[in-house]
Amino acid sequence: MKCSIALDKFLYKQELKNNSVDTIAYYKQRIGYFIDFVNDKKVRKITSGDYDNYLLYLKNKDISEATIKTSLTAVRVFLNFCYHEKFMKKDIVSGLSTYKAGTKTIVILSEVQIEEIYSNYDETKFYGARNLLMISFMLDCGLRVSEMLNLEVDDIQTDLHLIKVRR
Repeated sequence: MKCSIALDKFLYKQELKNNSVDTIAYYKQRIGYFIDFVNDKKVRKITSGDYDNYLLYLKNKDISEATIKTSLTAVRVFLNFCYHEKFMKKDIVSGLSTYKAGTKTIVILSEVQIEEIYSNYDETKFYGARNLLMISFMLDCGLRVSEMLNLEVDDIQTDLHLIKVRR
């Protein structure tokens, strides 16, 4: 069985597990990259060497260590699935080492930096007030830009002092 067919079966199982649409899409994308890398060969011919070569390939790309780690985790989950479904005869996952991504240091803005950001907006103008509100939300609540942009009016419950944040 080719890897692409095994991927279809894997994604179907993920749907049955009720994984989110985003999780399934991420698996499809990340495992798809691996399958392209190994030229969609038969699952039973995948080796730990393929995984190691893929790791080296990813390390030489301009992507973050966290992306490398999550990509390799997706591949490992897929290969483990293939072994347990008997698409592979040998359990290569148990012999693979996990990739350790370096820890990312979060840089906290100083009061002077925050004041400098605020000074660039005119709160008497609509766009200035809107942008200041968005920046304040992100700074005070620790929101990501994508979370800020996904906020809708119904997500804010002023009477309960609650904001529903979605990814």
